[in-house]
Amino acid sequence: DLHSFPTRRSSDLLVVINDDNNPLEGAVISIDGKTATTNENGDCTVKGVMEGFNEIKVSADGYNDFLDTISVSSDKTDFSDVPLKLIPHDNNFPMRPFEAYRGDEPYVFVSYGHADAEVVFNELKRFNDMGINIWYDEGISSGAGWQKHVENTIINSSLFIVFLSQNAVDSQDVRQDIFLSLSQEIPIIPIFLESAELKYGLRMHLASTPSILKYEMPEDSYVKQCITSFKQYGFDV
Repeated sequence: DLHSFPTRRSSDLLVVINDDNNPLEGAVISIDGKTATTNENGDCTVKGVMEGFNEIKVSADGYNDFLDTISVSSDKTDFSDVPLKLIPHDNNFPMRPFEAYRGDEPYVFVSYGHADAEVVFNELKRFNDMGINIWYDEGISSGAGWQKHVENTIINSSLFIVFLSQNAVDSQDVRQDIFLSLSQEIPIIPIFLESAELKYGLRMHLASTPSILKYEMPEDSYVKQCITSFKQYGFDV
């Protein structure tokens, strides 16, 4: 028997972007592969967005990208009341080396402490140049629905890498990432940027996990170990 499934409908969405309650002109809104740019009133219409949960991305010069998830339905097409506030870019935070991977191929989820961003971003560029699909926190602003998206991204990843330092150990977000990956039995590679005391239960949970001690390895040995680990988990390098 042939089964019929409900057809997903598309809608035109109204989105409004503000900076301290002032309309922001020129912000680019991306939803479901569709884009639009805000006018002098800070609003725009994104046409043809499919119903259901969608990722929304807001980009504007001088501001952090903003990411969130929204639920679109025939009854909910006006998002002018959704708090999509952009935060000015922190010039002390390094520029992201590339956009986080979004696709259906195997990818690596990377967790790190923001204080280590400059060092970590150099390593991510190295991995990305090897052809590895990488999802990472790009130092963006995010909305309330974003945490669920991060959880799903961890759960669907093929490999989890955490760059460990004392800053990372002390980060609740990093620890939550680690514990979720372990609970989902996702292969994990801890890369130590420095000698760090594993606290908050991390010592017990990572005791049997082979680690890469980057801080005490020659560069070529470190790179070879990373390549070996990627191949071990099915990534072509």
